[in-house]
Amino acid sequence: MSNYERDRALGQYTVLKEKIYRLGIKAQSLVDSINVEMNAFALAESDFSDMDFQKIETLVKELRQLQSDYKEAVSRMTNLKDTYNF
Repeated sequence: MSNYERDRALGQYTVLKEKIYRLGIKAQSLVDSINVEMNAFALAESDFSDMDFQKIETLVKELRQLQSDYKEAVSRMTNLKDTYNF
């Protein structure tokens, strides 16, 4: 293993670490948006038939995709860490 390969892998690791940080921020934002939608129902005097379930479903789908991206990034980071002994 050359220094170039190790440096390149370390760069990839750093990029993945930043990606995970951004995914965490985005996930928190989505969770907050889901909570706002759910709390709107709790605070409203109307029944559940007025809730925008489509919006909640869309937010949940985005959150699931973020989860998948997060798991993939963590897996790649672990692989780099194990391979290049960071």
